[in-house]
Amino acid sequence: MYNGIGLLTARGSGTSGYVTNNKFNLRGNAFQRRDEQREERGPDQRQPNAGILEHNKKRAVELEVEVMRAQLEDDGTPEDEVEEKLNAYRSQLLAKLKEEASAVALQHKDEQLKQETHQIAARKVEQMGRLRGAFGIGETKEGDAFDRELQDRRRQEKIAERENREQERR
Repeated sequence: MYNGIGLLTARGSGTSGYVTNNKFNLRGNAFQRRDEQREERGPDQRQPNAGILEHNKKRAVELEVEVMRAQLEDDGTPEDEVEEKLNAYRSQLLAKLKEEASAVALQHKDEQLKQETHQIAARKVEQMGRLRGAFGIGETKEGDAFDRELQDRRRQEKIAERENREQERR
């Protein structure tokens, strides 16, 4: 007997008692099953962490403020005046940062290679969005074309939109 399978004793059975596995029960190994699961949900797009990106931008602002502080102190500016100028400069930089939050500045290829993974992921998400728009691809999943219910629903939505446009024309 092997793991509860087979005869208790081979005596009188006309067999050697050797237990073989079922060759027709094919189960994929763990790697194949993992690949199948990945195909079902599609590729993962790593989303950037907005908190880390914002922190790095604020850190760059504070660095510029400290550089200006060093310049003002070297010039012999009084401490009260230094603080006032630095607060004004900091608020100016933060306002500029908020304006540029939506617009991503183009940078040199060398600088792009040195950037952090979250910045790379943010650029990749934006790039994939532009590519999706250029090809006219909506937010779809792999295998949606074979989902009859989804296709019927989309067909009904298109018919309803067409009817609404005809109603507006009249």
